[in-house]
Amino acid sequence: MDYGVHYMKKIIIDTDIGVDFDDVLALMTGIALQNKGVIGLDGVSVGTARENASACASAVCDYYGFKTDIPVFHSEKILCDNTNVYATAVAEKFNGVNEEDTVRFLRRKLAAAEDKVTFACIGPLSAISKLIDSEGDDISPLKGNDLISEKVERFYCMAGNLSYIHPELYTGKFTYVPEWNVIQDIKAAQNFINKVRVPVTLVPFEVGGKVLSGATLPENSLAGFAIRHFYKINYKEFPGCFLRQSWDPITVALASGLDIAEVSENGTITIADDGKTDFIPGKGNHSYAFSKYDEKTVADMLDSLYAEFAEKK
Repeated sequence: MDYGVHYMKKIIIDTDIGVDFDDVLALMTGIALQNKGVIGLDGVSVGTARENASACASAVCDYYGFKTDIPVFHSEKILCDNTNVYATAVAEKFNGVNEEDTVRFLRRKLAAAEDKVTFACIGPLSAISKLIDSEGDDISPLKGNDLISEKVERFYCMAGNLSYIHPELYTGKFTYVPEWNVIQDIKAAQNFINKVRVPVTLVPFEVGGKVLSGATLPENSLAGFAIRHFYKINYKEFPGCFLRQSWDPITVALASGLDIAEVSENGTITIADDGKTDFIPGKGNHSYAFSKYDEKTVADMLDSLYAEFAEKK
């Protein structure tokens, strides 16, 4: 498959792993693209204070062949951090965790980066907001936002709902309501979008909302385990269903340069106090992604990446 990438990007994935299993699929997407030489996966950070989230991400990365230290987000929990669908269950399959704080980890990664880094943010923006507000330290004298301006090329953030802009794509399927990642920590999302100086591409809810992927993964894989565990816990809401929307893997794929969605012209994204997102075209360093292909085409593209791990035991 031609992935439509013209140069290797350095990617950091910031995940809130442990509730929905599309985070596991997103990590698999990043690792598969690294294995294919499409990206350099420079790190995985955890932006959730959920118990065992870091160990869960470490277990997934280790299982799929990406050996890396993953930090712990030492922060007060937001409401969703108290929900633990599979983080502990997966973490039990892995021994050891890096206790470095997420913000310090990200400062270290950025300070050491020789080339500019692209972020794929697939959870609430709590850790990234704290990174922006971080002070200079022994790692770098630069404040967080200055370090970001110097070392980050772009943020791709799975956040928001802009389906009202392209109603022809989503008629009857979505309503304009606040999106989950945003409403978990509205103040962090507002702080990020109002202060960040580098380009930001929002990958809103509707882009992955109809793309169902992951069902072909074997049950004895960690991804398969997380999928089955998710549906076991949520069986009343998802009876007999083993597919899931692909919000997070699409975000990682787009951040990696894959031709998987369209990106709008530049403008300004705003986030209201109730979490609703809006886009004002024109002046600004923000943009948003919207669907380019039908949902089956995108699902097939993602499933072709997961297929690399189908035989993994």
